[in-house]
Amino acid sequence: MDTGSSSTEDTTTPDVAPDTAAPDSGSGGPSFDALLDTGPPLKPDEDSDADGLLDINDNCPFKKNSNQLDSDGDGKGDKCDIDKDGDGVANAGDNCDTDPNSDQSDLDGDGFGDVCDKDRDGDGLLNGADNCPDVANPLQKDTDNDKIGDLCDPSDGSVKDTDKDG
Repeated sequence: MDTGSSSTEDTTTPDVAPDTAAPDSGSGGPSFDALLDTGPPLKPDEDSDADGLLDINDNCPFKKNSNQLDSDGDGKGDKCDIDKDGDGVANAGDNCDTDPNSDQSDLDGDGFGDVCDKDRDGDGLLNGADNCPDVANPLQKDTDNDKIGDLCDPSDGSVKDTDKDG
């Protein structure tokens, strides 16, 4: 039966649901890379956060971030990125949220990840000036004067080969 209507107008409802996380294929959990800023749909000619950038060009359209800083290069501004260093550990629980360190290693237990800890071994000497930066050696003893502290220098016999691998 012909109703006489020849309309070709698209009557589908646009998708206005917020973006969500896609499962991480490796763990079955949410992928940090897949988590997107949720909010109202973008309007290309608006600047919702008043940071001077149109939403369509803004890497964090609902939070003011005129510098568009994106430390891990994932396209999400750091202000909106729950993992701004891209190491798979959310900022809130990351012991070094500006430098990737997925293992969260913290040799001296001071709460700063080794990757960004200026004194990894906690002996009071900055890594660059420490002759043994991964072993606490506050006295900096160096018997053979090779600029490697005795506590971590295998060449002077001070370090014991506990696993007998040489």
